Amino acid sequence: MKVSLRMLALFWVLAGAAAVLAEGKPLDAAKKYFDAGEFKAAVIELKNALQADPDNADARLLIGEAYLKLGDGPSAVRAFEKAQELKVPKEKWLIPLGRAYLLQNDTKSLLEKITPGDDLSGPLLAQVYGLRGMVYLGQGDPGKAQENFDAALNVDPDASEALLGLAMLEVQEKDFKKSIDYADRVLAKDSKNLNAWILLAEAKRLNGDSSGAIEGFGKALAVNSDDIRARLGRATAYLAAGKIEDAAKDLAEVRKAAGEVPLAMYLQAVVDFQQEKLDEAQDLLVKVTNKMPQHLPSKLLLGTIAYKKGQLETAENELARFVSAAPQNLPAVKLLAATRMKHGRAAEAIPILKAVESQGKDDVQFLSLLGSAYLQTKQFDLGNEYLSKAAALDPKAATVKAQRGLGQIALGNFDQAVSDLKAAVDLDPNLIQADVMLVLAQLQDKKYDAAIEAAAKLKVKLKDNPMPENLLGAAYMAKGDREKAREHWQKALKLNPKYTSARINLAKLELATKNPEGAVKQYKAVLARDPKNLAALIGLAQIAESRKQYDAMEKSLEQAREKNPEALQPALMLSHYYLLRRKPLRALEIAREGATHHPDDPAALEALGISQMANDQAASALGTFKKLVAKVPDNPRYRHELGQAFYKTDDKAGALAEWAKVVQDSPEYLPAYLAQAEIALKDKKYEEALRIAGAVKAKWPKSPIGLQLEGDVELARKQYKAAEAAYDKAFRVEATAAVARRLYQARRAGGRNEAAFDGFRRWLDSHPDDAEGWLVLGIGYQGAGKAKEATEVYEKAYELKPDNPIVQNNLAWLYQEAGDKRALAIAEKLLPASEKSPEVMDTIGWIYVQNGRLDKGLALLQDAAVHAPQLLSIRVHVAEALIMAGRKEEARQELQGLLKEKTAFPEREKAESLLKGL
Repeated sequence: MKVSLRMLALFWVLAGAAAVLAEGKPLDAAKKYFDAGEFKAAVIELKNALQADPDNADARLLIGEAYLKLGDGPSAVRAFEKAQELKVPKEKWLIPLGRAYLLQNDTKSLLEKITPGDDLSGPLLAQVYGLRGMVYLGQGDPGKAQENFDAALNVDPDASEALLGLAMLEVQEKDFKKSIDYADRVLAKDSKNLNAWILLAEAKRLNGDSSGAIEGFGKALAVNSDDIRARLGRATAYLAAGKIEDAAKDLAEVRKAAGEVPLAMYLQAVVDFQQEKLDEAQDLLVKVTNKMPQHLPSKLLLGTIAYKKGQLETAENELARFVSAAPQNLPAVKLLAATRMKHGRAAEAIPILKAVESQGKDDVQFLSLLGSAYLQTKQFDLGNEYLSKAAALDPKAATVKAQRGLGQIALGNFDQAVSDLKAAVDLDPNLIQADVMLVLAQLQDKKYDAAIEAAAKLKVKLKDNPMPENLLGAAYMAKGDREKAREHWQKALKLNPKYTSARINLAKLELATKNPEGAVKQYKAVLARDPKNLAALIGLAQIAESRKQYDAMEKSLEQAREKNPEALQPALMLSHYYLLRRKPLRALEIAREGATHHPDDPAALEALGISQMANDQAASALGTFKKLVAKVPDNPRYRHELGQAFYKTDDKAGALAEWAKVVQDSPEYLPAYLAQAEIALKDKKYEEALRIAGAVKAKWPKSPIGLQLEGDVELARKQYKAAEAAYDKAFRVEATAAVARRLYQARRAGGRNEAAFDGFRRWLDSHPDDAEGWLVLGIGYQGAGKAKEATEVYEKAYELKPDNPIVQNNLAWLYQEAGDKRALAIAEKLLPASEKSPEVMDTIGWIYVQNGRLDKGLALLQDAAVHAPQLLSIRVHVAEALIMAGRKEEARQELQGLLKEKTAFPEREKAESLLKGL
């Protein structure tokens, strides 16, 4: 809700400016009273003076100022207009008269009579513009207000009225920092400017800085201890800081000095309410609403008090008026909904709750209320859904809020123990969500027997309701009694075949008992009634994934996203799936949609950042991860990902600084150590990398990671024996595929080929599913000229990963060299991968040529040569294919050009032989 411009303008004008007095006039008594802040006494003295001398201009000016201080606009106007009639110089009455007009909201007179002109001096002209700006501020026209304030500052850069007016504009826009800056500029020139102190304090209060507000209002009161605005402002700040007694003292001062000021009475009612003096608070609020019928805060507090006292009709009336004016105020909506539910009118509570669902999606009490309302209207699935969300957010807090009663919304006293919930159930047996939350909380605490007992009691209350049976099933499932769980879920469906939650639970039970077909059957039954049910679609997707039916998985997730466009889970799963399937653009598109619908959800932001990184959008990813870390600064994974984004944007220093923070704040987060070590290795800072390896070994002595990192450093600096020794120790700590591979590489790099081959082969024989390992060994055998051994291990890799283009390429080549007809079949499979790889084109093309498919093979070879002219073996193959096709002249030109370009290359002898044969 925006701060009222009208209220801000009046807030500013109440104090007015200092009185303008001619020295030496016989008005000393009145002036003393005025300076002491005793304005009523000053008025009495001034009236006596004016009776004796009606044309006393100084008395007219001073009484006008006193009336301004007392908030009496009409009397102030009469005083200053009389001063005008008495031909008092304009600079003495013009601005005070404008303030008097503004005080009584006579904007027409102000705009007509307080006008800029050539006869006005610079400071006076600036004040006129400032006052006119205040009028437009009060009328809700910030554009014209800004125009006049700017005009004032053009005349006088230090014009306090304009600076304070701009400060009010910034308060209106909730830019409290700028507002405070403007007020500070005024105070820098005039440290006793009352309005500036009050405005500064109010901006701090609205910005949530209660202590700063208290200090600021205190400064204002040091200037004028009787200023009502400052006293009320400080009382409000004290209330916000929980200093009830201090607030009460300020309010007592206001009421003593000014009587029944409505705002003071309202704040006193707040004090009484917080001290549980409900009758006293209610009486004060009735007086406030009699004087200010549209004062919304009073209506909200009246409704809250009536709810607490069980006066439900009064609560309904007051809260309904408030919500009608402020339909997005979440606490008020919750309290009105609770009132209607107490009246047994849950159906009327649901629409007002749904209208603020976007605000309440992370509010345990809101979710609990909406879930209970759905239960009371027999919409069991929706009730269960929202109550489960509440329990997932904070099971204990949910039960506490139910126990304390919905009338505690305004106070927020949510710190009771879960066990107290039983008292709420006893006191209000109709508060269904208390029972449900009790069961869910006991499940969360693993008190399964207590949960079963509570659910059984709820079953007695709700005899024909499937909800208790569903809860009993959940409790027995958590306890490990699957048959009992199945029995209760089936009973729930018998009571209501449309009760989706029980069917979803049965599906999960089927999965737990390794019966995926049974789960599929249950999920499909759910979708037959509810085609967009998110849980069922996600469940089908997960089953398809477990069966490696990725097309079916993708289809279910896309359906889930299409039918639930704002749901986050399918977006997260699809984005991750498309990244794994090497479809980064599609992953990014979906992650972006998820972040659009859930801009503050950490999981959505993380998925977006990861997708941006996969699409080489490192700068965008950096912005995303910065936002993520700002929201969740203590998550080491998020900070680690931010470091990766820094590194991808070539900000190595930023990356290292981020990872250093992670290591300092979360010393158990291993990836940050490894990231630092990786950069040290790339920069050839081997001692630094070894230091990190030592730190990892010390922190994780039972892990091979530190030794593996030490081996990486030694391998990088070509200390092959040291590398092999480190990897061998790591292998003895834990024999992993990564360490086995590194040990193989270190032995080969150190010239111990046979030891490398034998050791790695033993590993693979005992771990036959290591497809990547078979590929690595195959490449090693092939490079060492061991064609037979290479073919054998490539075949093992091919069985595990038949779609891997490297395996296909190398195996097809070896088959072709051995005259094995299987080469052609694999070459056919390789075609889709050939578009991005000249080497693969060369393999396929040469196999086609060797198998009599000359035209197609030659076309592929020529295409490969165009894409990679530096790969001379491909050009030699092109020449051979041209010769075989009878195109000898073209072959001659190809070979001559090749031999002329390159004086030395491995295939030169063959090229010369081919040319000589022509």
